[in-house]
Amino acid sequence: MKTLPRWLALLTGVMSVTLPALGAGFDRAAIYEKATNLIRAVAYLKPAEVVSNRVETQLAPLVLQQVREGANLEPLRFGTLQPGNVVDVSRPAIYFRLDSAAISGRVHPQITYCWFYPPTKAAPRRLRVQGVRITLDAHGQPAIWEMLTDASGARLMFVSRALEIQARSEYGPPQANRRFSVERAAAREVVVPRIVEDGPVPMGPMVYLAAESADPLTLACRCMPAQASSILSQQTYVLLDLTGAPALEQTQPDLHPGLAFRPGAPEPARGLEEILRLPRSF
Repeated sequence: MKTLPRWLALLTGVMSVTLPALGAGFDRAAIYEKATNLIRAVAYLKPAEVVSNRVETQLAPLVLQQVREGANLEPLRFGTLQPGNVVDVSRPAIYFRLDSAAISGRVHPQITYCWFYPPTKAAPRRLRVQGVRITLDAHGQPAIWEMLTDASGARLMFVSRALEIQARSEYGPPQANRRFSVERAAAREVVVPRIVEDGPVPMGPMVYLAAESADPLTLACRCMPAQASSILSQQTYVLLDLTGAPALEQTQPDLHPGLAFRPGAPEPARGLEEILRLPRSF
């Protein structure tokens, strides 16, 4: 098997190392609040029409990028990776990787989606990254949506209504200073900003992102009411396998500082069951 470039291995293993102890450096209440706020205007990106029953197509996200007034109505754009830290925004692309996780003795499929924004003039060698990792439950339904980065340092994990109901039934009401039963108070870096309603069939989430930073605003099921007042533009993106991304070993791109991992951390990862109160039926 071909070895992945170091940066790619770090990215695809973004949640495979121990996170630093966080919790005091961000406003938990503000994260809860913005998850339900209405957004004035967005640019809308959806996957190109592909007839497929493959999981990466079924669960591909819809991206709604906030556009602020006075910004010439130009949204922050992501694109296709090119060698040399170049991002071609004329061809929007989201990359995916299929994985699995062992949770309490049961193997759960996971799929990670990530997308790349061009470096800024202030940091010309820094690729900006956003994405979401989806974990399926024992019935093959999407149940946990974990954002790959947030500049606050919080680890944002949205969960399904079914999972929250099961967690409350097994563990009781939320713990101190937490809004949902699935949240574990000992995992100070983790925030579950909101509950995602269960769709009639497995489908990709709606991911709302902040205008300048691409930090997560909220995540929702397509079956939930829209949280944007208006859509200013609409575009499609191509879905690409992350393992086929250009070889960038020579440039070693400096990934977004909000990415929730510490390169080279020697400690083993904490599993999802250690940072969330997952029911035995999960």
